[in-house]
Amino acid sequence: MGYKSSGEKKFKMELLLVVATHLLLFFSSTTYTNAENITCQGITSTIPTDPGRGKVLAVFNGIRKDIVNGVGTWKKAKNMYKLFWDCNMENKVANAINPAKGKMTLTKKYAQNYVIFNTTAVGTGAGAEAYSKVARDEWLKELTYAGGLDKNQTYKDGLDFFANMVNAKATKVACAYKPDGSNMHYSCIFNVKPIKGQSIYERGTPCTKNAKCTTYPGSVCITDEKLCKYEGDIPEPEVTSTDATTATNVNPTGGTTATGVTPTAATTTADIKLDNAYMTVAGRTKVVNAHNYRRTLLATGQIRNGKNPSNANLPTAAFMSKMEYDMNLEAQAIEHAKGCSLIKSDESTRTGIGENVYVHNTVIKDAVELFNIVAICWWTQIFQDGINNQLIFSENLRDKQAKKNIDQTAFTQIAWANTNKIGCASVDCSGKSFVVCRYSPAGNILNQPIYRIGYVCQGCQGTCSSADGLCIMT
Repeated sequence: MGYKSSGEKKFKMELLLVVATHLLLFFSSTTYTNAENITCQGITSTIPTDPGRGKVLAVFNGIRKDIVNGVGTWKKAKNMYKLFWDCNMENKVANAINPAKGKMTLTKKYAQNYVIFNTTAVGTGAGAEAYSKVARDEWLKELTYAGGLDKNQTYKDGLDFFANMVNAKATKVACAYKPDGSNMHYSCIFNVKPIKGQSIYERGTPCTKNAKCTTYPGSVCITDEKLCKYEGDIPEPEVTSTDATTATNVNPTGGTTATGVTPTAATTTADIKLDNAYMTVAGRTKVVNAHNYRRTLLATGQIRNGKNPSNANLPTAAFMSKMEYDMNLEAQAIEHAKGCSLIKSDESTRTGIGENVYVHNTVIKDAVELFNIVAICWWTQIFQDGINNQLIFSENLRDKQAKKNIDQTAFTQIAWANTNKIGCASVDCSGKSFVVCRYSPAGNILNQPIYRIGYVCQGCQGTCSSADGLCIMT
């Protein structure tokens, strides 16, 4: 864990100013010191019994109090519930933290947050409260990376940990931490998951009486805190179409399709083991391995930003998904490649699907050889010119080819953290090899980050190894 590129210090300093400014805007010097003494019998934890748990709880309830009171630039919220400590949940999260694996394992039932940070910066003798504040501030940084909240406080991509932490409907929390050398693994679980596409909390007048707390029957208003209180069991949430796990539509053949895109050839999972006129089994393996190899180098801070050999490396990625091969995407790639346009397809014909194309002046029959050349060509675009330190897919980056005759959009699509599926094809077009690769979900979304900066694997809610830095959602 904790890879540090040669340019990480520079990037951290630049990000520090952005994040510090953001935190100053959103938080006043409000401090809530009435920490409760919470005892959990039979729990083995690194959090001191009294008043450690109460101090941790105060850190996370403090955010909620700031929101309902409209501190800084927060918009006042209604129906915001106070968090209470749950000893059974603490036992689960304490036992689940495994620094050797560094992954979250409780996400099926709970909203789980995870962060790895260096304790040197926290200071000697720091404890539960200090560690909790570091974790809170790390999770708040998602607001900066994701471009803040919209008017409805919608849970959107990039706000996973923030949404878990301030979800108005959550009523219980438990946290734990374990050291790993100079690093600390810190995790919290919340009893209610926010739903992607829905509001994390609602703007409005905070409660002044019980009737204003309407999320759960029997709720009461803690009038001096303006937070709602509910200590009963929460019903199991219903799965809706806006759930975070439905970014793409799963079809019976095991692949994925984007809205408005219909595969042009029937495929089955068995097809991946068969050669066809446009792609071979060995070629598919080469495509996936070539992409994941380069994504590992990027995620672990080993890719230089720009042309100059003395330039700093791009920073490490908190989240970078591991790519898999998809036969439906291959079918789409075949159909476009067969048209021999030798250019990208119109985006309107492949909603939600990304695309890279390549033209080789001679025909290369060996798919492994061809896709090795293709991967190198697309990836080395980053060494032609540097990209912005915030890693935002900006208009300048998108339009760089027109302005500077430098196209880096193939690199940014390969590097796009949320893209996790790929399918490719090659067609002989009048003596030239025309290569098309399709990606899902699409990258190169204007004004969105290519990936989120942070410690390797920090933002993975599945299985992630610091050795390759790639996240497998399970």
